[in-house]
Amino acid sequence: MKCLLFPTDFSPNAAHALQFAIDFAAKASAKLILMHSYKIPYDFSSRVAQELETEKVEAESKLESLRAELLKHPYHDRFECECLALPGDPLSSIKKAATDLNADLIIMGTKGNSGIKHQIFGSITAESILLTLFPILAIPEEATFENMNRIVYATDYDENDFDNLENVVAVAKLFDAEVRILHIVEKDTLKEKIMFEGFKAMVSQKNLYQNIYHNMIVGNDFYDTLNHYITEYKGSMLVMTSDRKSWIAKLFSKSLTHDMVYHTHVPFLALKPDSVI
Repeated sequence: MKCLLFPTDFSPNAAHALQFAIDFAAKASAKLILMHSYKIPYDFSSRVAQELETEKVEAESKLESLRAELLKHPYHDRFECECLALPGDPLSSIKKAATDLNADLIIMGTKGNSGIKHQIFGSITAESILLTLFPILAIPEEATFENMNRIVYATDYDENDFDNLENVVAVAKLFDAEVRILHIVEKDTLKEKIMFEGFKAMVSQKNLYQNIYHNMIVGNDFYDTLNHYITEYKGSMLVMTSDRKSWIAKLFSKSLTHDMVYHTHVPFLALKPDSVI
């Protein structure tokens, strides 16, 4: 993990997420890029160039002030920090910055505390997860970083799940955390048991990490079961491969009213196929 991209809008929520980014960068000895996108004036007057330059200067000034604050952090000598201000809308700027920098991970704050589904799909962070090709760590505004020792890796035993296990282990090693590979099924059938034991055996043969455990849980409602497991198990982070429509369909299966009942403070790491952290 060499380069972490941290998009910010300078909000309190972003400031909270930055604490996670700092810790990640320090533990990985990675370069942390503070990024902000500034708006392009949509005006045909002669003042457009001047207004654009003003927006750029203001953005760069805010980023440098933020960087100066980071230099006061106890871990500041464990990572590099640079600033990047880009014109345009946030999503396009994030995609451009991540591509140009070949970022290993994007770390972003998410607004609200209305359950896993809305953490993932309720903001620019959501769009980034769905539309970029880079792993994204979404930090809820109420997330705590005191004990990042239990990582829940929700899988459907897809080939990408197996490949991405190396990325999950890489994160787990940073925090000396255990990994719980979770598979949720509607019925405890022989086929599901065979898949469970087969995936478990493949993971064991790969011998990536000692602290890996496997759980298969029966539940009629994917969303409810996932929330219950994270709460009961006291998971510190949820990890999933984000490209599969089956997961997305399950996450969208509940109404907004129902989702508001559930609350989670767990950071969400969305991995992509061929991700390398």
